Amino acid sequence: MTAGVLATPVTDADAPMTIVCGMLGAAATGVQNAHGRLTARSVAVNTVMTGNVTRAVIDAFDFLFSCRDQKARHAARSRALCTLLPVAGFAIGAGAGAAGFLLASFWALLLPLAALCVLALRSRMTGSPQACI
Repeated sequence: MTAGVLATPVTDADAPMTIVCGMLGAAATGVQNAHGRLTARSVAVNTVMTGNVTRAVIDAFDFLFSCRDQKARHAARSRALCTLLPVAGFAIGAGAGAAGFLLASFWALLLPLAALCVLALRSRMTGSPQACI
């Protein structure tokens, strides 16, 4: 966030601060991806949302149009229910992030930063990362 605020207004994609912002964003994505693979194994992966959305659409069609095969319908329904919340959260978060950026530029990142700090402190106090989920 600080790098983005310092780089504002971003008018040149090749400016050093713009490149620093991109590199920090890539590093943050790497950390999020590693977290998803190492600690949150029981939930849908949140770093490959294209795959989750595709899976949800396929499952929805399998559920709606597999009238004869009840076993396939049940499996599709179970998978769809597992991906529904992450996909909905992703859509809401993407919309909120875009609106936040339009309204407050990089300062919009203060809200998710504060939320992450609260969750990290709560997790540290309880000694269990699952307590925050």
